[in-house]
Amino acid sequence: PVGGYRDGNDGDDTIIPGAPLVTFVNDTNNDGTLSRVEHGNDTDINTSKVLITVPNDGTVRAGDILKVTVTDPNGNETTTNITITPSIITNGYPIDAPVEPGKNSKVEASVTNFQGNTGGSSEDHVTPTKSSVSVEFTEDRDNDKFLTYTENNNDNKQNESPVLIKVSDVIPGDKLHITLT
Repeated sequence: PVGGYRDGNDGDDTIIPGAPLVTFVNDTNNDGTLSRVEHGNDTDINTSKVLITVPNDGTVRAGDILKVTVTDPNGNETTTNITITPSIITNGYPIDAPVEPGKNSKVEASVTNFQGNTGGSSEDHVTPTKSSVSVEFTEDRDNDKFLTYTENNNDNKQNESPVLIKVSDVIPGDKLHITLT
């Protein structure tokens, strides 16, 4: 369609709205995975910022309806119809979508215009990651998860063994709890 019209020359004035663009704002590399570092930019650990932008090409007008469907981490869908304002056309429509580590969240949007015509839809989704921790006994040279006398005695400290703890995908304020048994 030319400018949202089926054919700019055939006299048909049917307007087909352009598709909005849905973006999880803090999925900065747009890989569908929301790392803890990326998610650290959100203000609430249970939500992530989403921006829905509508075309500013004349196919979408103030008064048209933006239909937003949010699928939460448990698979429940919530649909909301928003009347498009000039501010939404200029700045987009921000929402906070519910998220939970290890579970997928999705936001989908489409526009229905004053003629009742619905254009294409757009969606974005993220799955927040969980932080991970690995523990390595550095004297376990053969990495068999069993510390032999010979391996442990290399430093002449038979009752001690150095441990390397690695964490990934953490943000300031996270706590690491260590229990020795």
